[in-house]
Amino acid sequence: MIVSKTPLRVSLAGGGSDIPNFYESHGGAVVSLAINKNVYIACHKLYSGGINLSYSKTERVIAPSEISHPLIRETLLALGFAGDVEIGSFADIPASGTGLGSSSAFTVGLLNAMSTYMGKTLSAHELAEMACDVEINRCGEPIGKQDQFAAAFGGVNLMRFSRKGNVEVESLYSPRVASFLESTLMLFDLGFGRKASEILARQSEAMKENDSIQRVVAIKNLVRPMVDAIVHADYVELGKIVHESWIQKRELAQGVSNIQIEEIHEHAMNSGALAAKVVGAGGGGFLLVVVRPDQKSDFRRKFKPIRELSFNVNETGSEVVFSDEDNEA
Repeated sequence: MIVSKTPLRVSLAGGGSDIPNFYESHGGAVVSLAINKNVYIACHKLYSGGINLSYSKTERVIAPSEISHPLIRETLLALGFAGDVEIGSFADIPASGTGLGSSSAFTVGLLNAMSTYMGKTLSAHELAEMACDVEINRCGEPIGKQDQFAAAFGGVNLMRFSRKGNVEVESLYSPRVASFLESTLMLFDLGFGRKASEILARQSEAMKENDSIQRVVAIKNLVRPMVDAIVHADYVELGKIVHESWIQKRELAQGVSNIQIEEIHEHAMNSGALAAKVVGAGGGGFLLVVVRPDQKSDFRRKFKPIRELSFNVNETGSEVVFSDEDNEA
């Protein structure tokens, strides 16, 4: 039995600049943090032979090419898997529509678990690059590259995306940085999800227009100030950057915001937030709120009944947390 544990992530600045339609012309940069909410993948030798899958559905097939679930199918094909296995997945929060990078965490975790099951060792960078290939190239998802690298590396990172698609990861993590971010950031469940790929497809298409390109340039330009705010533990400046990011982001594509989101956002600001934005592609999922550290309890009381998701910064990234001796594929 092999079990992998892979964190979800929260994007703080630069989201959208990691999409190929943008970084291939302008280069990209993102600041994000991994959180201690995880996707778990378990792989086990199937005694009766074949491939048995258990996620929101169940599948029983003979070969990877017969698998209906696109991420699982393309992951096993990318790894060249040809053995017998039973695969199950579990998550700390719903597996899709959250804006927390759950699909990429699933893919990175599956690659980590299955490569270990096959007796291979992949670095964090290799896991992230393979996950990008599976999701973007093999499955044709209109997504960027930040989620895969956040899931694989964990911690708090500045990521740079070159015009050729190369990714450089610079860690900003330290116990002091983690403590600062945990003291001023809060996450709240909006109570409704969305299909991120539809919004991201519209956003990617919109980047062919100059107005949208300039908005993403403006969002990307917030990355360096965000790094400075994190390094200097400046929650006021962090709030200003998150606010400006949301102002730009909600105009990028239809569906990023809606009446419900605007009402909840206004409620957050009236409850004492310094800033608030929907994480991920938008349209639903979770609201990231910046508050003064000494006013968290007061904000929590005023912002009811919106459900809070408590979290801490994850330091380790995707890891195999259990591996027994009898795991040969």
